[in-house]
Amino acid sequence: MAWNPYFSLLILASTIIDFFVAKYMQEARNKIQRRSLLLLSLLANLSLLFYFKYTNFFLSTFHALTNSSESFQALDIILPVGISFYTFQTLSYTIDVYRGQKKAETSFIKFALYVSYFPQLVAGPIERSTHLLPQLDKFEYKYSDLIHGTKLIIWGFFKKLVIADRLAIYVNNAYGDVHSHSALTLLVATYFFSFQIFCDFSGYTDIARGISKLFGVDLMHNFKRPYFAKSISEFWKRWHISLSTWFRDYLYIPLGGSRTSDVRWFFNILIVFLISGLWHGANWTFVIWGALHAFYFKIEKFINWLFPKKTTHKIVTIFKVLLTYHLTLFAWIFFRANNLEHAVTIIKKILTDLTLSKSDIISSSLAFTYDNRSPSIVLISIISIVFLLVIQFIQERGKDLKITKKQEYFFYITLIIITIFFGKYSENSFIYFQF
Repeated sequence: MAWNPYFSLLILASTIIDFFVAKYMQEARNKIQRRSLLLLSLLANLSLLFYFKYTNFFLSTFHALTNSSESFQALDIILPVGISFYTFQTLSYTIDVYRGQKKAETSFIKFALYVSYFPQLVAGPIERSTHLLPQLDKFEYKYSDLIHGTKLIIWGFFKKLVIADRLAIYVNNAYGDVHSHSALTLLVATYFFSFQIFCDFSGYTDIARGISKLFGVDLMHNFKRPYFAKSISEFWKRWHISLSTWFRDYLYIPLGGSRTSDVRWFFNILIVFLISGLWHGANWTFVIWGALHAFYFKIEKFINWLFPKKTTHKIVTIFKVLLTYHLTLFAWIFFRANNLEHAVTIIKKILTDLTLSKSDIISSSLAFTYDNRSPSIVLISIISIVFLLVIQFIQERGKDLKITKKQEYFFYITLIIITIFFGKYSENSFIYFQF
């Protein structure tokens, strides 16, 4: 994953191709011409994505299947920053024009701005042309947008620098050498990773939305308190919403959605999540991560059939939330592990070697930096996570905090101070930059 000036030619190529494809598609006289133009857009964009992201993955897989005695030599291919995001964004435009849901854009400059809109270019949210393009006609400055955008930016930096990047030290140490660490350390690292990836990605989204808001442009919400979801299907309505709705509208529904037999429905779900896994990374760990979520959907549907009566009892709700969180937590092991062997090792250790001895607890707390500052860093991270969950719990219950403007300003100034003193400022890119 890297930035290179020459890679700007890739996004320029996608922009030019899809601008003229949509233009000619709208002028086409019959469906065959329209389909041919859509196919051109799909082939051009997906071919670039496939080459840069999946060539080595499929070559190495083929090499392993042929049982070659020679070691596989990967091609020297660098993944351009943001290619997965802007590819899906520009494809959604041509598909919408093909379906008649959007008229072809007449201004190349405006369309180019839509494809390369800088706040969300490299890690989303993946915007739809029907939502973002109309807002690019003119940028309106409002004082309320300045205030709202600034709040989002402050909150996003807090989540990224204070929570995600601090947790990353622990997670990287533990997952970087799974054979040397105890089961407790690996378990704690897995819990920490669930909050690391959430705060890292949602933090980026908050910053992107905040910067965009300064220009008077609204970007879509990408996260809605996903760890408070009461089912896997609800989790995917709250997590990476722009991607999950993209797959729903442009893959799941065209495949038949849920209006089919149970077998075909599960096939549709499986295809969507296998592709979603591959979208995240060219590694079998991501494929298994996607497959797990597909099977979670199947189990959820069976349970709903077995127990059709729904209850809103608080104990049941808490159980559902905890169960959903831990199902996603288990899948995160495969998402974060360097390879399948590491993922299996982590699971085996947690299931068979987990102990809570004094030495295990001490060694687990020192996995941050291996010095006497580690316990305080652990404490800061845990307090930050609890603080985040309390805020989200209040939001989840739909209750607004009754505070004055002065108290609100004090809250955000305090967040800035905490970020300055407890944030981690060494180079640490956002996780989703690699996708």
